[in-house]
Amino acid sequence: MLVCSKCFKDKNPECFSERTKVCRECVNAALRYKYHNNQLYKKQQLEKSKATAATRKEYFRTYAKIHNKINWQKPEFREASLIRQRKFHSKDTKHKFRQIKWLYGLTEKDYTQMLKSQNNACKLCGEENKKLIVEHDHKNNVVRGLTCHRCNTIIAGYENAITIGLNKVKAYLGESEC
Repeated sequence: MLVCSKCFKDKNPECFSERTKVCRECVNAALRYKYHNNQLYKKQQLEKSKATAATRKEYFRTYAKIHNKINWQKPEFREASLIRQRKFHSKDTKHKFRQIKWLYGLTEKDYTQMLKSQNNACKLCGEENKKLIVEHDHKNNVVRGLTCHRCNTIIAGYENAITIGLNKVKAYLGESEC
């Protein structure tokens, strides 16, 4: 039999963790108090995590600036970086469809089927031979169709006008007329 150093009760050795003189019941009770009942501890932990996250962000931000500044002076790093950027921003269809799948859940087959149903044209204006963007609802993330950049911008402006309030927009436009 061993004596717990916290509750001073005689208990079986099985009730103790390795290398401690406190029984598991007392350890669990202390943890429950520490994490569930102690609001001050929670606040301290939150502030601590925010502070470390801010310093971590700042560290990486400055590290990246210094690292890139030093490395951009090396021609081999500059060339390799430019090649990576060109590859990333190229018209690589695999990358494009991977991104569309990740963002909107559309497979390449779904995308091409949608493109064919729209006759390779914008869903709103009907112009062909334009780069089409997946137009979706930002609240529900539901894909509505493929639109050109201009029409997509118009839709985004219209959605913003709805959230602001069409009456305010109408009043503003009414004031500007002479």
